[in-house]
Amino acid sequence: VSDSYFDKTSGARMVYLQQAYKNIPVYNQLLSLAFKNETLVSKAGNFISSLEKKVNTKDAVASLAPAIALQNALADRKLIPTKTPSNIVHDAARGFYEFGDMGISRQNITVQIIWVPVEDGRKVQLAWQVYVIPNNSSDYWMIRVDANNGSILGMDNYTVYCNWEDPANLLPAKKEN
Repeated sequence: VSDSYFDKTSGARMVYLQQAYKNIPVYNQLLSLAFKNETLVSKAGNFISSLEKKVNTKDAVASLAPAIALQNALADRKLIPTKTPSNIVHDAARGFYEFGDMGISRQNITVQIIWVPVEDGRKVQLAWQVYVIPNNSSDYWMIRVDANNGSILGMDNYTVYCNWEDPANLLPAKKEN
């Protein structure tokens, strides 16, 4: 259970479940449940079935150090640190590391171990998830780095950009006959 609360407006107890394997969360695998009077009334999301058969490393141990994953993620985003990383927080039980802002981020850069579904969930790879908010842009990057070979598995930018200066973006799309 990653979160639970009672919503007074709907009268429902909301419960959120995060899929995990060997106590490591699986990226973007969530279930949202709504209960009224102890009865399930709504379910959204899903989990990967037979997860233990799809993971790329049964022991859930990364061969790549979190600091190397951090370097790979920064290089991929063309971010050049002006300070050396200093491991401020190390929570081995959660696979969580905090490295300071390295002179390039508005917040301390974090690295956490996760599982990442690939090939539409047919395989699941162990990865380091790097979170960085560059000083020189509005971006909020979440970069997933393979925990064995250091390749970039994917990334998300939590910043949405709009082009309001172009009037074509403000008009509804033309329907074609």
